[in-house]
Amino acid sequence: MFNGCSSLKELDVSGFDTSKTVNMGNMFSGCSSLESLDVSHFNTSNVKGMQNMFSSLKCSLDLSNFDTSNVDNLSRMFMYYKNERLDLSSFDTSKVTSTNHMFASSSIEYIDLRNADFSNVTDYTNMFKGISKSTIIYLKDTTGNRNFMNTNFNNITATYIS
Repeated sequence: MFNGCSSLKELDVSGFDTSKTVNMGNMFSGCSSLESLDVSHFNTSNVKGMQNMFSSLKCSLDLSNFDTSNVDNLSRMFMYYKNERLDLSSFDTSKVTSTNHMFASSSIEYIDLRNADFSNVTDYTNMFKGISKSTIIYLKDTTGNRNFMNTNFNNITATYIS
């Protein structure tokens, strides 16, 4: 929708009715000049795709009200994202099958994925590729797949796994 709007500094989406939206892919991708973005009122209960949704953003995001229970694709969602914290502890990821490049090349100091369930993910290629080695990631391994851990965390030095 606003994909590639790199000069856009302000955006008011408070009047958006997203209750019937199925795919939010690329919605704000490339909007690297946005100073703030309030999507806390978005109804995401029917959304299946959030790929590239916030790629290249630099503003903080409150995603605590996002209903991700039907989402299956989180690929590149936060690729190139730059901010101090990203709290995704409320995300229901039980139906997600793809997280490839989800945080690739991002600059985030702290990522909270403590309740994430990656047990159905079949494509987690380069999920954290190029992320800062000092990033703290709070999560638990729900895949039962050692390859997931080895593939995604071999370049990160500060990772806390509960």
